Amino acid sequence: MRQPANVNMRLRILTLIISVLFVILIIGLWYTQVARGSYYYNLSEKNRLRIVPINGPRGIIYDRKGDILADNKLSFDVVIVPQEVKDKDKTLKTLAKLLNTSYESLVKQYKKNRSFPFAPALLIRGISKDNAIILEEDKLNLAGIVVQANPDRTYLYGKDTAHLLGYIGEIHEEQLKRLKDYGYKGKDIIGHSGIEKFFDNTLRGRDGGMLVEVDNRGRQIRVIGSREPVKGMDIHLTIDIRLQKFLNQLLHGRRGGAVFMDPNNGAIFALVSSPSYDPEIFMNTDRRNELKDVLRDKYNLPLLNRSVMGSYPPGSIFKIITTAAALKMRKITPHTTFHCEGQFHLGNATFACNSTHGNEDILGALEHSCNVFFYNTGLKVGVDVLARYALDFGLGDVTGVELPGESSGHVPDRTWKMLKRGENWYPGDTVNLSIGQGSMLMTPLQGARMVSVIANGGYLVTPHLINGESHHRRNPNTKRVDISDEVLKIIKDGMRRVVEGDDGTGRQARIDGLNIAAKTGTAEVSVGKSHAWFCGFAPLSNPKVAFAILLEHGGKGGEDAAYIAKEAIEFIKGNTDLLQ
Repeated sequence: MRQPANVNMRLRILTLIISVLFVILIIGLWYTQVARGSYYYNLSEKNRLRIVPINGPRGIIYDRKGDILADNKLSFDVVIVPQEVKDKDKTLKTLAKLLNTSYESLVKQYKKNRSFPFAPALLIRGISKDNAIILEEDKLNLAGIVVQANPDRTYLYGKDTAHLLGYIGEIHEEQLKRLKDYGYKGKDIIGHSGIEKFFDNTLRGRDGGMLVEVDNRGRQIRVIGSREPVKGMDIHLTIDIRLQKFLNQLLHGRRGGAVFMDPNNGAIFALVSSPSYDPEIFMNTDRRNELKDVLRDKYNLPLLNRSVMGSYPPGSIFKIITTAAALKMRKITPHTTFHCEGQFHLGNATFACNSTHGNEDILGALEHSCNVFFYNTGLKVGVDVLARYALDFGLGDVTGVELPGESSGHVPDRTWKMLKRGENWYPGDTVNLSIGQGSMLMTPLQGARMVSVIANGGYLVTPHLINGESHHRRNPNTKRVDISDEVLKIIKDGMRRVVEGDDGTGRQARIDGLNIAAKTGTAEVSVGKSHAWFCGFAPLSNPKVAFAILLEHGGKGGEDAAYIAKEAIEFIKGNTDLLQ
């Protein structure tokens, strides 16, 4: 009879437990809905999650002395967070009025850059500080509009280093297809030319960001998570910015290029192309008209790096190679002479010289740049040897400099002419090649490299822009050109007479107290004045600087091009340590 009593007791205990649990649940609901109701209401209705990207700054670019060439400055971008905007059209119209820009352009940017609700979409890049303040002051009427501070690229020397450093901009669709496997993503800012492009993966920072909670006015409440951005690696160049600036001034208003380098190890001290452009126009929305002018200029082609990408007939500077081949192959000796009457006859064709020189030996032919001497010499050497020596001196191939888009130039030969034109190679072709005319093409950088072979004792160095201990001495893998010390001495002496001789074609470059060896070039073209070349090195006895200057349609190489070389070397002597 006691068993029912035990069951009743257990039921009462179970009922009590259930009652207590219900009381706790009711209290919890009251606390949540009444006591803390407003708090949770704010979280659910007023607060928002926002992704705040923090761009990683690019590495700084320095010259050989530690002067900054490319740095980062604080800029202001206008972005919109879609989920925080109640009336998009009204907000964008208000923004357009405040910034004096078009509503249509803002809508276009919004559609282009929107990805997902929490992420900001870029509307305007690089607004002024004053405009940034205006937007912050009117923040209550611009819900969802955020002024975002970013490290923006600045080039301290503008046009002076444009072709050298290049410029940056948003990644293109075709670039993204190639680079996405290497960590690149849409909207990334990347290098598009110059050092910025060649070393983009080194220079570019790694982006960070924060996931934050904000209230209905966009004020940050707390950081939910974050990742710190990482700055890109710095780069030190071999460039001397003082010489770079001075050369750019010398070429101002002309079309051409100039390269100055160490003939012993290939370190480039200056690399200039003219006309130039300001690289910051690619990132500054306020300078769109300037950018359009640069892109539309098909005559001057300011974006073309003429020193590296431009291929030109070398004219008489090629006579250095003709001389080297002829002396080495013993087709001529230092005592060989040819008589110049101002023209040369080959079959029914007549080839001109720049003057009537009479009997000329090799030294006189180099000093006076006598075409007739080299017509005869070229025929003795033949196209096969001339082409081989041109290749040995680095022509017809890229130099390997750390810049994108380098041209290889062109060395014509029998095989090329047959394959390209379906024609045989004729003696007249050899005559033209012997003085650097016809289909022969080279870049100013190749010109500086070519004369470096004569300056450094017969080594083909690799031009480079990155400064490092390994580049201060000659690379043991540097190629030795098949040329004897005796031949080098003859060519050096001839190049000395070009500048120091009474009738030297390059006497315009003469500097008291400094021996300069050089060769002029006047390359004929189908339309307009000839291209002017002036290539050489200094000082003669212990060369420290090799150079090549090219002026498109600049006339004779012994005139303006030689004068620019003189001015540049005098500047080097008085303002740098490059000749010490």
